[in-house]
Amino acid sequence: MNALPPPDAPLPDTYTECIVEASAYYRVPPSIVATLLMVEGGKVGTVSGNDNRTDDLGPMQINTIHRTKFERLGISQELLTNDACTNIAAGTMLLAEHLARRPNDPWRAVGDYHSQTPKYHQIYMRRVKENYVRLLGSFAAYTAYLRDATMQLARRMASKRTLTMNNTKPRP
Repeated sequence: MNALPPPDAPLPDTYTECIVEASAYYRVPPSIVATLLMVEGGKVGTVSGNDNRTDDLGPMQINTIHRTKFERLGISQELLTNDACTNIAAGTMLLAEHLARRPNDPWRAVGDYHSQTPKYHQIYMRRVKENYVRLLGSFAAYTAYLRDATMQLARRMASKRTLTMNNTKPRP
């Protein structure tokens, strides 16, 4: 990234860098990832217990119901809890999966990130929408920074993929 985030950013700079990288990689709007972080309110090292005997881990409060999925990818519960970028990348990956399942209804996909139980889903979706509006209004410079930095990184990633593909010779 070339420029620094604006000083009025609602999230720590370390989270911002992770948001940009994860959003570019998973092709998810960075403002939605930032909003989820604001709503979830987790921090590095946070483990929040739930009524259903699962835990939510780290900044994006990744639920331990996904433990097996992440272990298969080589991501431990300790990393999800204590490494901001791993946690944000994992949460962004989950969000990308929900968005892919509901391409015509992104708000419902956002609600699915939290719960597919209608009661909890609706409450969460409403909270995310309210915080999204707040992010766009009160932190417009931050939102613009996220968008521009993510687009810039995504372009660099795409050009590297193109270079790699163009420089790969077919095997005999």
